[in-house]
Amino acid sequence: MIHYKRLSDLERENISRMLSQEYSFRNIAKVLKRNVSTIGREINASNCNKYNYRAIKAKNRVRRNSARRKTGKHKLNDNLDL
Repeated sequence: MIHYKRLSDLERENISRMLSQEYSFRNIAKVLKRNVSTIGREINASNCNKYNYRAIKAKNRVRRNSARRKTGKHKLNDNLDL
């Protein structure tokens, strides 16, 4: 089983900086040793494009969404005795 490793805050900041320097998704992925699709998904998940992606907004989105996932997961575990 492959375990997915989430992007760190530092990696998001690097993506933001490299996009402002007009790096391609492929070059960013090579520098961060990530898949190109990971970079694309990160930028698309922020409802941004490569011109207005901001790491701080992405960080806030990740924190907000991760809290939401955990709440739902606990609700499912509470109903196991059905």
